Amino acid sequence: MMENTIIIDNLLANKKDKNLKLFDTLALDLIGQTLCAFLNGIGGDIILGISNNKKIVGINKNWKDKIINEVINNLIPTAPITSNIISYQNNEVLLISAWPGAKKPYNYLGKIYVLNSSGEAKLASAKDMKVLSSHRKSSDFHWERQVVLGADIEELDHQEIKKTITAYAKQNPGIENLSIEDFLVRLGLMQGGSLTNAAIVLFGNNPIKYLPQSKIRATVYESSKGGKVILFDRIYNSNLFRNINSIWDFYETQLLRAEKITGLLRSKEALPLFALREGLLNAIIHRDYSNISSTLNIEVFPDKLVISSTGTLPDSISVRDLKKEHGSILRNPDIAYICHIRGFIEMLGTGTLRMMVDCEANNYAAPVWKTKGDRLELTLEGISHRIKNDGLNDGLNDGLNDGLNIIINNGVIDGVIDGISDGVKNEIITIIHLLINSQGINTHEIVKQMGSKSKPTIERYLKIAKDLNIIEFKGGSKSGGYFITDKIKLFKK
Repeated sequence: MMENTIIIDNLLANKKDKNLKLFDTLALDLIGQTLCAFLNGIGGDIILGISNNKKIVGINKNWKDKIINEVINNLIPTAPITSNIISYQNNEVLLISAWPGAKKPYNYLGKIYVLNSSGEAKLASAKDMKVLSSHRKSSDFHWERQVVLGADIEELDHQEIKKTITAYAKQNPGIENLSIEDFLVRLGLMQGGSLTNAAIVLFGNNPIKYLPQSKIRATVYESSKGGKVILFDRIYNSNLFRNINSIWDFYETQLLRAEKITGLLRSKEALPLFALREGLLNAIIHRDYSNISSTLNIEVFPDKLVISSTGTLPDSISVRDLKKEHGSILRNPDIAYICHIRGFIEMLGTGTLRMMVDCEANNYAAPVWKTKGDRLELTLEGISHRIKNDGLNDGLNDGLNDGLNIIINNGVIDGVIDGISDGVKNEIITIIHLLINSQGINTHEIVKQMGSKSKPTIERYLKIAKDLNIIEFKGGSKSGGYFITDKIKLFKK
């Protein structure tokens, strides 16, 4: 587990933070009231095991269970809260982080609390209730909560939903045996019998059918400046969880560790895996999905990896704040909370700080964040790729795509294949790009790389490509694989 003492250090260094509370005793009611006030405001942190004068006293081992059972489970509605035991100065402390809730007003044991001007929890007044109700109405009209007309539960990935229900039940004892529909309603992913945008992003079998902006593009360039020579180009168009797994496979198979030379010895540094993981998750979870032209791009160059997504930082957070512990105003609280349930988010507002620690520990330069227009860009210097340009890759550009479209369209006209949709054409083109980078892979490997498509569907695409003489199978049925044909080279630039 990554060393998290730096997070406590940064929290304690901010002496004027009204949204940080220290407790050296297990004052359950006061902790519950404070968390409720945080949820009804902009979030906040509680550290148990440290006194107000910052003396480290530690916690008892059963404190976390008591907090979960007697505090968090008594916050209504279901609250976005994380709790983590952290080793700090030879003691253990408990860090509890409450997110700015999307389902205001929250109550603790039936009473609603907010923070007063001194940062202490107080019972909400009539004026406070009016403000909270206004927040609730605006969140109900938020993009995540808007319903997707025509989308049905059968179009969701039930396997991923069941994994999430299992994780949710572990965090909320006594809520076992939830049906898929009950779970979706309980977590706000189904409104009035209709699925929400967040449900489609998280669990859709084919989310781009309704939300084409949910796709992710990964590109590998031969040159440090980009350009036309593309060594790998892939669109990931499945749901959030399957996209994460597919992109992580891409990281594991295509990224090259940086080299370090000490004297006459050459060694390879370990990749900053936490930084790569957190950078990917931040982009996916916090991107602005509301614009249909929204994009998320992962670009790998010989000397760096860049992740950029539509959506700038909130007004209250600057790029400079990302380099320290900071508050987190969630653009997509429903998506973020489901990711927390699945264990993808541990401590809110600390990920960027731990990315810096991870890069330093693995001898990489610190992450660099910058805003460019309506986009946020993360650069991880020193990360390269392992793809070699064998000459075929020069065709991985718009010219190749145009050529493949010509071949497919001519195949339809000549009766070689039956008429197919633009979507099927694009999938076949994706397979060709995949084979150019990984010639000789078999059907199983192609299915795994494609992510969202079933084996029969991929086999159908492969048959079309073989009928058009743009791919061929070589070798035995068990040991052989697919290769592109010379026909592809006609469309190189």
